Amino acid sequence: MFIRKLLCIIFLSVLIKISTSYHQYPLHDVNYHVHGYLDPTVRTCIRFLNYQQTIIKSDCYSDENKFNFEETSTDLSAGYQICITLDETPFPDKTLCTDNILWWDGWIGLKFCNDMHLHLKGTKLKLSWGYTTVDSTQNCIYP
Repeated sequence: MFIRKLLCIIFLSVLIKISTSYHQYPLHDVNYHVHGYLDPTVRTCIRFLNYQQTIIKSDCYSDENKFNFEETSTDLSAGYQICITLDETPFPDKTLCTDNILWWDGWIGLKFCNDMHLHLKGTKLKLSWGYTTVDSTQNCIYP
């Protein structure tokens, strides 16, 4: 009887430890370069996403880093999104975002290079965007 209770206690403690632990993802570097029609740009934000694709960390830059920057993800990040906020007539408080990029457990040791081009299409401001991956020891090269 004592051994059965002891085994139940051990089993429950292991189950509690498993249920309260979280999954850690590998760290990734995210680099971005914004070019084109830059006058209305107020800030650029990197939003790190968890496995449910909800924002767990958001870092915004309104200084010289708003056009070129690199940041390392958190260990809870399963991906990222980059957003540019504009604040100038005729684009007051408009935010343009990339798609969500998810790495899950893959692409370990790679840097994500995001080439972001703001341009006018008619009377609307558009974000054209693409990304490539390079080894984390390499620099991102943009056109």
